[in-house]
Amino acid sequence: YDWVFHVDDDVMVLNMTRKLQDYIPMEASGNHMVFSLRDQHEEIAASTVLLRTTAFTKCFLAHWNRYG
Repeated sequence: YDWVFHVDDDVMVLNMTRKLQDYIPMEASGNHMVFSLRDQHEEIAASTVLLRTTAFTKCFLAHWNRYG
């Protein structure tokens, strides 16, 4: 797969009319991940993430795993 979608088990999908492909950037050459923002705070939500399968993404995830 070129992209992988991670979703936590407590996420509710409210808009069933949009496809996951709609969220993948058209110019994907420099984009490796697509995160969402929480509604109430200006912080990144790790509950849903689109991940492009690249060496950069693997390195990022390994670093994130060591961090927390």
